[in-house]
Amino acid sequence: MTNKIKKSEKREQKKSTPELKEAVNPIPAISNKHRSDIICCRIKEEMNSLLAYVKNNPGKHIVHIANDTNISMRKAMIRLKELRDDGKIEFRGSKKTGGYYLPGDDC
Repeated sequence: MTNKIKKSEKREQKKSTPELKEAVNPIPAISNKHRSDIICCRIKEEMNSLLAYVKNNPGKHIVHIANDTNISMRKAMIRLKELRDDGKIEFRGSKKTGGYYLPGDDC
């Protein structure tokens, strides 16, 4: 009988602990609009950071750019492609040894 009481007490404790739910999820819910604004802001920051890096360090390969800007390699590849498509930067050289430059930069 005591075994059944203990199990039921455990069930009661699990049901009546709203503090636990708050502790597990302390971040308040945000709307999808606000979430997309945050993501858009992060993307712009990453692109501006990459553009500034290429401007100050022309000819660097993507590996160095990703490491120096603390952006993951995959994100750097995506953002640099977007900048290339927009005509803000260009890639010169071979895939292994080439680097990124500003258009019209004669370095």
